[in-house]
Amino acid sequence: MAHTHTGHSLIISDTLYGKLQASACKRGFKDIEGLLELWLTKEEKLTDRKQIISQIDDLRKSLYEKYGLMADSTDLIREDRER
Repeated sequence: MAHTHTGHSLIISDTLYGKLQASACKRGFKDIEGLLELWLTKEEKLTDRKQIISQIDDLRKSLYEKYGLMADSTDLIREDRER
């Protein structure tokens, strides 16, 4: 069945439409559009997080290539605090 919203059409089954509507209502949205916007926002945040993690991994790799394996500084920090 086709469900139209603001001039846009998407053909999905009545079963899926019902599940989406129920999921939207359960989460406090008045319609499916709010639910889809939430999912997109979460997906964008996840993508941003993955990019940041990738950048951190790249930085760690470049530091390792430049300086080699660095010693764990935990003991040095502990000694500093005990002074």
